[in-house]
Amino acid sequence: MPKQDGNRCEQEQIQLIADYETDPFVKRAVDQLNFYIFPVLNPDGYEYSRSGVSPMVRLWRKNRSAMLCKKDQWFRERCCGGVDLNRNFDWFWGEIGSSSDRCSEIYQGKGPFSEAEARAVRDAMFSPELRGKVDAFLTLHTYSQMWIHPFSHQRKTVPEDITEIEQVGRKALNALESVYGTKYRFGTGADILYPSSGGSDDWAKGKGGANH
Repeated sequence: MPKQDGNRCEQEQIQLIADYETDPFVKRAVDQLNFYIFPVLNPDGYEYSRSGVSPMVRLWRKNRSAMLCKKDQWFRERCCGGVDLNRNFDWFWGEIGSSSDRCSEIYQGKGPFSEAEARAVRDAMFSPELRGKVDAFLTLHTYSQMWIHPFSHQRKTVPEDITEIEQVGRKALNALESVYGTKYRFGTGADILYPSSGGSDDWAKGKGGANH
């Protein structure tokens, strides 16, 4: 179940369609597997990021949930809005690597699944069609060359089937490098970046029923 970065997901969908008749690997994958794709999980935030040229707009990462205005200690009005959807899932929600400050870029929201976008993923994963049947949950982000696997809420914390995850992941990285020449760092987000809680990939593996 791929999701998240719109341009990349659209390219993958086009490739699956365009190469179906000419690429035996693509044909076999499409014939044997079911793909459920969220082209853009954060459509409002994505569209907003394309509405201006300032770094604050272009690098926008949250959704566009309602703005809240309040006065600071110097009585200046400060208005902030949006929730970081990758802090809004029910996996150690509200703990390390997230923030309760609405103005923070990693604002976690009022509670797990407070945002409609996160609930849409949860509801799809728990639908009769998908519950317990998802072999791989892939989430794409527009940052760096990294292949991140669960869990990211705490350093040196991995699922019980980490050996299989590493085997599959390394195979994918080798395939990518052989085609594009790009090398990817591999590991948990906590170990190769920083700890963060409430992530969609961690939730999908830990509570959502995804195998990988």
